[in-house]
Amino acid sequence: MDGLHAALPADDDPLSGWQTNRDLLTMLHIDNGMSFANIALLIAEGTGSIIAPDDVKTACIAVGIVAAPAQRHGAADKPARPGRKAPAVDVPAVDPHEPVGCRWITGDIRETWSYCQAQQREGSSYCEHHHRKSRATRATLEEVQRRADEARLKREATSQALKVN
Repeated sequence: MDGLHAALPADDDPLSGWQTNRDLLTMLHIDNGMSFANIALLIAEGTGSIIAPDDVKTACIAVGIVAAPAQRHGAADKPARPGRKAPAVDVPAVDPHEPVGCRWITGDIRETWSYCQAQQREGSSYCEHHHRKSRATRATLEEVQRRADEARLKREATSQALKVN
């Protein structure tokens, strides 16, 4: 067996229970900026099974790191009202509020953030540096596991401290 899964001991496997591992999904999707498709490829490599990007998206919604799509109630049921057509408006080719360069988000997305906006790599939404960073490696996955373990140990220590008091 080769690849990422074989390199890690079974009891330290960061991919076990990935669907409910909020720390793992947050690290990959939010902190490392990986797409659902890239996360699915990483998990598929590590587990040897086929994972669809929609499965990753569903897991991210279930653990609360991504909002579920908004539901439209009744909009499709109503027929369009006949009336005057709106006057044509020239729309710029690029929305002035959209980033022009690299779309890597810097800063805390829960507070203030911005896009990198460096020159994009051809065929990518990111600059060369962030494009390489978006591709996960075994070291990235081991770092994710280490941080998840640290967070779990911290929660357990806090829980034990509260039980003692």
